[in-house]
Amino acid sequence: MGSVLTDSSPDDALSWAGAERHTVYRAYFDHQLGAFAVRAGHVCAMMTTADLGMAIHQLLAGQRAPVYSVGDRLWVFVVARPASTENLTRQAADLFKTAVTVAWPGAIIALPTPGNALRQWINGPLDTTPPSFATMVDAVIEATSTSKHR
Repeated sequence: MGSVLTDSSPDDALSWAGAERHTVYRAYFDHQLGAFAVRAGHVCAMMTTADLGMAIHQLLAGQRAPVYSVGDRLWVFVVARPASTENLTRQAADLFKTAVTVAWPGAIIALPTPGNALRQWINGPLDTTPPSFATMVDAVIEATSTSKHR
């Protein structure tokens, strides 16, 4: 596997220009995935069905959370890593009940990449801020409270 962006990468990982952008593109492009890839660390990812993703997206509309689709069945939300004060056991159990999958710190997250139509940004990373992990868990629970999204 190629290199991946890590916590030591610049905060604005996709804002490079010119030759520098080309160098970074080559360094962080994962040829096996056919996409840019980041290692979960400061951020994690929550993967949902498209229907549930749309409901969560509406609940978080004021926050403009970074989110992208994978095909027409999967949505991926980029979220802040869990805070050390959060009850991860309860949150993991809540997410398990909703069939939401989490890319925990250390996991590889394939991102939308120019030239690869499989993944498409809904809300891009440069004009958005990842919501807290707890906020996302609460939004997932609220969105799944209706039978339509269970």
